[in-house]
Amino acid sequence: NYVELISGRKLKPSRLGLVLAQGYHLIDKTLVLPQVRSDIEGQCNKIAKGLAKKDDVVKKAIELFSAKFNYFVENVNKMDVLFGSSFAQLQDVGKPFTRCGLTRRYLQF
Repeated sequence: NYVELISGRKLKPSRLGLVLAQGYHLIDKTLVLPQVRSDIEGQCNKIAKGLAKKDDVVKKAIELFSAKFNYFVENVNKMDVLFGSSFAQLQDVGKPFTRCGLTRRYLQF
């Protein structure tokens, strides 16, 4: 429900998709911009050319994404503002039925 496939094999983001992308960008813009993927592709090319070791590249990528994940978790509350301005609160429309996998709290939006 994040995107819709439209003619020409293009993806059109839903309202949820837009809010998620805005939230990711707000917390860590590199999650939605192509630079990180480009850097990893460059490292993979170095592996293919024998200029870098696979284990070193994998270790660095895991460290990078682990740090990004931890930073995101620490700042995920910034998403509440975006969801609050785009979606109704759960208490206004129904009963809570989805819990956060990390905190086990019911989701608010």
